[in-house]
Amino acid sequence: QAALDSLPVAGREPVKILVRNGLYYEKVLINRDRVTLRGESRDGVQICYFLPRTEYDRRYDRLGPGVVNVFGNDVVIENLTSKNTQQSREHAFALYGQPNRLILDNCQVLSEGADTVSLWNTAFGM
Repeated sequence: QAALDSLPVAGREPVKILVRNGLYYEKVLINRDRVTLRGESRDGVQICYFLPRTEYDRRYDRLGPGVVNVFGNDVVIENLTSKNTQQSREHAFALYGQPNRLILDNCQVLSEGADTVSLWNTAFGM
């Protein structure tokens, strides 16, 4: 998240961020357009976080209700695993957001709960 936070929000040039193999216990927010988040390998890069939806509803934060939250447009996420580690059957987003044009390539998106992948753009009806 620190690498994403260092980017200017209004940047016009495409940006690629390489994520080295490792287990990352954090949530991620991509709120800038034209960002590629590229893992070193699908099984080697694991972004994990325990977050049932009811917990998020009790304590909103700026990052969002998913493990990976995408609010930028023209975003590419590749070669990584996003996992919501909660164990109940309630809503538990591993990938959440309202992007316009998102490419998800060679990724695992995992959760035990409903709405593992929840993407829509309500402003434009997508």
